Amino acid sequence: MTADQPTEAVTRIPASVLGVFAHPDDETYLTATLMLRTLRAGGTATLVTATRGEVGAPHPELSSEEIAVIRERELREAMARLGVDDVNFLDRIDGECAESDPPIARLVDLLASRRPELIVTFGPDGISRHSDHVAVSRWTSAAWLRAREQGLLSGNSRLLYATVSETFAARHFADYPDFPLTLQGEPAITADADIVLDIEPTAEEFAIKKAVLSAHETQTRGPVELLGEDRYYDWWRSETFREPTAAELDAARGVRSHLGV
Repeated sequence: MTADQPTEAVTRIPASVLGVFAHPDDETYLTATLMLRTLRAGGTATLVTATRGEVGAPHPELSSEEIAVIRERELREAMARLGVDDVNFLDRIDGECAESDPPIARLVDLLASRRPELIVTFGPDGISRHSDHVAVSRWTSAAWLRAREQGLLSGNSRLLYATVSETFAARHFADYPDFPLTLQGEPAITADADIVLDIEPTAEEFAIKKAVLSAHETQTRGPVELLGEDRYYDWWRSETFREPTAAELDAARGVRSHLGV
């Protein structure tokens, strides 16, 4: 894939993981079981969230500021249920990440202070093509490259992108033929052979992930009513990750060059 990091599959639980995502609940869908396993193995888990999701709740009677307070509270409750107490916000505005100043220096500081073995975020497609997700992918990739080049991370640190595998997509389309994988656009699908970390929760881990998801009540109540609890919580059960390609990391270097960092 790329000379910037090893290409072998992840075969053990990382000692530390840091996830960077756009909105409260992204982290639970994509990394809850990964974080849980890391913590249970005695490791550390850090969450970085770009926004407080202030435009992503079906409550027209509430202001964006009120929604932000609710969703931050939901996120902190979700992470408490998981056991993650290192929660950080980048204080960006929901829906405006692509137009905001990239917080690369802030991310580099977080990487330097936590020194995570594994960094996880969206791929350049953002899973759902959401512009905030795409921006967060660019920021995190650029920050990881800068931190590595400055010797702020260990040599074995790895950056992985959350992704949709062929197996995941096939199962989804078989089980939910009338329901899109995401509401904002079809994600890029990664060949199973290119998945380097594939996490399928045990029954007990899945029960915890469901409890964590349910803490994001503004986000889950509607879909649960539409799909039913069992179908909804089974939807994003698996967590799969791939490595960045050389071209994707070159693009991230381009972001840094454009910013003069």
